[in-house]
Amino acid sequence: MSTSTAAATSQPLEIQPSEGENRVHLENAVAQLIPKKQSDAAVDGEKAAAAAAAAEGGEGGEAGAASWELVDEGRGLQRTFRFRTFGATWDFMTQIATQCKKTRHHPEWSNVYNKTTIKWTTHRPLGLSSKDTEMARFCDEVARERGEVF
Repeated sequence: MSTSTAAATSQPLEIQPSEGENRVHLENAVAQLIPKKQSDAAVDGEKAAAAAAAAEGGEGGEAGAASWELVDEGRGLQRTFRFRTFGATWDFMTQIATQCKKTRHHPEWSNVYNKTTIKWTTHRPLGLSSKDTEMARFCDEVARERGEVF
């Protein structure tokens, strides 16, 4: 899986929303999923401040938690989850897969023993969508419930 991240480039990475998606809504949702440094590269000025304030109000990830990265020139979100055992990892993936069937939105993912890497992106129309950010948030919730290790 070939991806590029904001951290790997000197240029700020801009979110590339799918056609018909509200850019400001996506920028705010992404700012709650990724570290402040990277979200500042993705959103500017007042939008970044508003998103950071929302994240500090309990909407963002918890301290010490892993976070999502913008990848594929801003068209995707990616994160690696780690659990104590393969069984715990498999149960996490099963719960995500069940939700994928309900939402009709599926990730690009891979698993090696106790680690699962998930990338959310929308292929038609190409770009980042609200389904991607909603499923990323769902993954975070399930990982927290299932005892993700850091």
